[in-house]
Amino acid sequence: MGVQDFYLSLLRKIYSIAFFNKKHAVKKHQEFDVQSAINSVCTASDVLEAFNIFKDNIDVLRDWRILYACNDDRGSFKITRRSFGEKGVVSTAMRGRSLIVLDKEFVNSTAPTRYQIGYGVYADSNVASFIRRASYGGSKSQDLQQFLSGIRKVLSLKDLSNLNPYYYLWECQRSWDSKTHDACRENLASIIAMHHDDDPLGSGWSERFLNHHRKHCELAADKMIEDFLTEALAEETASRLYVIEAMIVRTKIIDGASKKSSAHKLVELIKFMCEELQVVLIRELVICSDILFKGNTGLTKKLNSIETQKDPLAVLQGCVWDVFMLRIMDAMATPKGLPFGEAYIPTLVSMDGDITSIIEMTELKALALCRKSGKAFPFLDIDLEEWLKERTGVKRAEELRPLFAQESFEARAKNRSLETVKKIAMRDRNRLLAPRPSFDEGNHSRAK
Repeated sequence: MGVQDFYLSLLRKIYSIAFFNKKHAVKKHQEFDVQSAINSVCTASDVLEAFNIFKDNIDVLRDWRILYACNDDRGSFKITRRSFGEKGVVSTAMRGRSLIVLDKEFVNSTAPTRYQIGYGVYADSNVASFIRRASYGGSKSQDLQQFLSGIRKVLSLKDLSNLNPYYYLWECQRSWDSKTHDACRENLASIIAMHHDDDPLGSGWSERFLNHHRKHCELAADKMIEDFLTEALAEETASRLYVIEAMIVRTKIIDGASKKSSAHKLVELIKFMCEELQVVLIRELVICSDILFKGNTGLTKKLNSIETQKDPLAVLQGCVWDVFMLRIMDAMATPKGLPFGEAYIPTLVSMDGDITSIIEMTELKALALCRKSGKAFPFLDIDLEEWLKERTGVKRAEELRPLFAQESFEARAKNRSLETVKKIAMRDRNRLLAPRPSFDEGNHSRAK
């Protein structure tokens, strides 16, 4: 299987990993026990504690593999976060410096256990656009030169020669038209050409691309677009975006509806998440909390000034997409569909400051992977109970506790509905973005 065919196969497997997928659900009487055991392992204070908890629950967790991120180098699989330029970053979604794999084979073994972890470096749309400019020529701007200098310092020649375009290709769905198609074709051709060059983005790159790579790489890009950007993918992507949009839009509505404290508004948002959306999404909750508490991230600033934006719907959809792209990184880690290996760790190259801030705000302590279904559950590097106490106060946190108990867990699993989430998201979007009467219109009404 070729490199492109392999990654296309891998990303197609993500179709089956959705917020509302019940196809591979654990038997009802076991589900809460499984989730509780996973939570205990993934929120353990250190990897030794996580190991012992996994060992104590090995029968319940026999179909699960957990990637636990260490803040030191004790894990065999090293991870890094490197910066370049003003906003550039090369990063996984994980915290720390190394990963340790916890599964039944490792826990039961008294000898070293061998694992193969897949690894890929993905370009987002901003990075792809810089590569396109470098390839097709016509620009010698300072920002392009800084990008080329920076990216060649943080990525090895091997990484550049294998830079993966599928993350960017997925992003293109946001506004697909003839203009997007032409730009996507050239961006993809530029990245594909890097796979066929001895010194990608190095000296004389544009000349080599135009004279030797362009024609056959543009044909390859056409095939990639045709194979990947299908109506099925667009529908599946839209379904997943609704739940994120529902969280963000309701946050804005709650925030603007009263002058109550941020803590009170956060409690209201948590109840909405659990009782109306029937899900618990910790990453989205942390991001939305930053909106309510007026944080300083670029995404929060955009959303807190959305009423003054020229195209508020575009701003909203862009922010929703930024959060969604981290969900794609989670899903890529699945062992389901890999031709070899126990897991897969994607690394993102981005020039988007909003993406960087989201990664930093929601970095993962652990990632739980179901070996049968391919489901992936991320666990942020926070203690949820302590986080709730800090944000809402001890009394409110205690009042919220029943929402995370077994009875509520089982009720959410039973009542969860994508159609309901879609209706909530669309209704709230219309409510948030509805045009407001101008001052003159108000005077005209009163005159009547």
